[in-house]
Amino acid sequence: MENLINEDPQHQNYRNEKVFNSGKAALELNFSETNGSVNLILAGPLASKPGAFDWTGQKAFSTKLSDDEVITLCMAFLRLTHEAVLKDKKTKHHNKQVYKNVKVTFDGKPTAMMEGGVVAINKDERAINFIHKISIEPAACLRLGLFLLSVILARNPGVPSDTVLTCMRLNANSQLQK
Repeated sequence: MENLINEDPQHQNYRNEKVFNSGKAALELNFSETNGSVNLILAGPLASKPGAFDWTGQKAFSTKLSDDEVITLCMAFLRLTHEAVLKDKKTKHHNKQVYKNVKVTFDGKPTAMMEGGVVAINKDERAINFIHKISIEPAACLRLGLFLLSVILARNPGVPSDTVLTCMRLNANSQLQK
């Protein structure tokens, strides 16, 4: 009998989902089972190599997501809410104090639009400000939502997925009634 489970420890400790958008922007969500962190990375095109993305440069957006942020994005990608907004997350970007902002919207369309950017706190450092926008097709939204749901389930062993999804639906409905 063939063993279909990948025994490579590197692949067991790190999972990711990527979305590419016509050479304009790319999105990665990754989960490290070693430390339990989920990271969101948005990258623009790499000027020196057409078709490639600048995952580590000055204009690459990277942020570690809290548990609440993972749930918020999961709900949006699974279309339980019409948008997800992660606003004014105070942090550092290349040793500068900044706010990082992320927004996912649908605007009545099946395709989601994600915007992620950096805004300098110090007005004298505005040169580092940038924003990336990426259009995400419905199938990719579902992949991202299921990826984040798998992270939530991994962090809450013993809680069935239907229970988590019911809680998310109830939360979404209560937000609509406000």
